[in-house]
Amino acid sequence: MSRPLAARFALLLFLTVAVLAVSAAASASTGQERSLAERYAPVIRLVQQDEECGLGEPYQPLDVDALFGQPTVALRGPWNGTDLVKIGPTAKDLARGLYEYHLDFPGNALEPGCDY
Repeated sequence: MSRPLAARFALLLFLTVAVLAVSAAASASTGQERSLAERYAPVIRLVQQDEECGLGEPYQPLDVDALFGQPTVALRGPWNGTDLVKIGPTAKDLARGLYEYHLDFPGNALEPGCDY
């Protein structure tokens, strides 16, 4: 084998070994990340509410897309007397990173009763 060809072969062999080593390290890192995520994942328990205003959870998680564009939902903020920004906000409206803004749902959060 000539010297230039031997040098190219050695370089190719080195790069192959380096790529395999990096790939193995990345694979181990992904496994460690998954293990940590599974270990510290939150546990959620929803208890069915059998009677109105009884013990249990009357509301269940839902897809946020069901809230966008609804005339009963308002985007408000920042906190002041005239804080209405938009009725029926969209995901694009919220993607602007509006600090100190919030979604206002129908009803009274401070006195929710059974229908909030």
